[in-house]
Amino acid sequence: MYLGLNIKHLRRSKKISQADLADQLGVGRNMVSAYENETSSPRLEGFLKMAELFEVDLDDFVYKDLSKGGATKPVERSKTEEQTVDNLLNLLVRIEKQYRTLEDRIKTEKPDLAKKWGIS
Repeated sequence: MYLGLNIKHLRRSKKISQADLADQLGVGRNMVSAYENETSSPRLEGFLKMAELFEVDLDDFVYKDLSKGGATKPVERSKTEEQTVDNLLNLLVRIEKQYRTLEDRIKTEKPDLAKKWGIS
């Protein structure tokens, strides 16, 4: 996978600083650095925002070395496909929020269990 390399390459080619990209993604500058160094991965919303910002297809963004060329524009979708994708993304966002809420409850109410399960 080439995600970190591509984020750095595309960010630099558009002359966007890590801080500016972080602002657009709603994360800290250190998080963008972590994405580029592949010590952390963006959440789904981050992937989608960056692919839109950099005008690349998600598959290319993750699986191709875009520093060597070959980026494609995002695939045009019909309204029905867009609505289906939007519905799925909204569902994933809701699940992710519920997951984080559950993790927070476990950390608060059962710290020993959280430690055992690697929830920090």
